[in-house]
Amino acid sequence: NLGLYYEEGRYGLTQSDKRTFEFFTLAAKQGFVQAQAKLGLFYFQGTNKVVEQSFAKAREWFTKAAAQGQENAINLIKQMDAAGI
Repeated sequence: NLGLYYEEGRYGLTQSDKRTFEFFTLAAKQGFVQAQAKLGLFYFQGTNKVVEQSFAKAREWFTKAAAQGQENAINLIKQMDAAGI
């Protein structure tokens, strides 16, 4: 949840892409499926100032989330496959 709070600047926290990424990384490494999918998006988009775009890392995190049944991750892997990414 801290990752979300930093992402949105909630509960008195200042919005911070860096802190968002840090907390999502911690949660993802502990197997939290939503954080794994979110990290996949971070790497897929490469739009924030914290990470550069990496389809390989995006696929890695999407695959971990998909293995736990996360539908968005499953669909994004299918889209990447269809686009040859």
